[in-house]
Amino acid sequence: MTDDDTHLNVPKNENGYEKTINFLKKKGIKLIGITYSKAERHFFPTEEAYISEQEVFERAQVLEKILQNMGFETKLYPGDEKLFQHLSNDQPDLILNLVDTVRGLEFLGTCIPASLDLTQIPYTGSGMYAFILSANKALMKEILIENNIPTPQYQLVKRVREPLSKRLRFPLITKLNNYNGGVGLTNDAVSDNEKHLRKRLSYLFKTYKSPVIIEEFIDGRELSVIIVEGDKKSVYIGEKVFAPTKKRKYNFCSFDATWIEENAYYYKKFDRPKDRRLARKVSHLAKKAFDLLEMADYAKFDVRVNKRGKPYFIDCNPNPALGPAECDCAIGNITKMYGVPFKYILARILKNSLKTSKYNGFH
Repeated sequence: MTDDDTHLNVPKNENGYEKTINFLKKKGIKLIGITYSKAERHFFPTEEAYISEQEVFERAQVLEKILQNMGFETKLYPGDEKLFQHLSNDQPDLILNLVDTVRGLEFLGTCIPASLDLTQIPYTGSGMYAFILSANKALMKEILIENNIPTPQYQLVKRVREPLSKRLRFPLITKLNNYNGGVGLTNDAVSDNEKHLRKRLSYLFKTYKSPVIIEEFIDGRELSVIIVEGDKKSVYIGEKVFAPTKKRKYNFCSFDATWIEENAYYYKKFDRPKDRRLARKVSHLAKKAFDLLEMADYAKFDVRVNKRGKPYFIDCNPNPALGPAECDCAIGNITKMYGVPFKYILARILKNSLKTSKYNGFH
């Protein structure tokens, strides 16, 4: 946890947690709906794209049990074309939104907060604007650049033979512009020369039919920065420690490292005395990005730190995978390292979503 977290309103004991639950119940929260990605194999272009989404339903069931233990009624809703009708009929008091894709498409994920806005039901996480940016990495990077948040030099390309920008320097990493969850980010994603890069582009365009980001690869440390919103923003930083492997020339979170390989990396606290200045800088930039991208309640930022100690924001995730450490979610793993039980995090997210919603009569 960064230095300024000592002042934040994070529950430190059961009394603080109970106060949060009592607040929700006093505001009339009884039924909490949980929306989740409806993942069917035929929605997705590849098996790995499917794998990155099919886990959401199991995680929704885990969160359902946690909410029931808090004393709330719950109901699960698949994020599909029938959601609006179901919500209109049931009128849940609050929605825990876990949907990333609709019919396998990230940009259709914006339909979920849109439906929730139409039904005027308070919901957790970011709204349509942040979802739109999340489904367009190039647009998100331009906002970061315009506001002096460091991100690697990049180029957006739409065909294999598009000329390479002279500003770019190898090694270069290729990422799908419209996909998250590490989809398309194979162990072979970093190119040291143009021949290899063109081969990568050919594979990505043929397989996913999506524009591709070519980005300078920052060879160095990798951080996961979690923000949890409340009266103030709490920032928790975990450093990824990669296990030695011959599968990748460079250490980075490929799809396999994230979803397939066991023990590819683990998190450790980013709290060494010599890292405090960097932690403060990263914390400040993450909060700035959170506000610029109009995120809400919680978010995750992936940051690479080069050999000179300069941080670069390589990904910004509204509504990252929400779950306890047992679900192997970054938010659960990292906050647990700092001694904050996941149920405190979840309760705080629910409270913040209710307090900041324009549909609850507070504003």
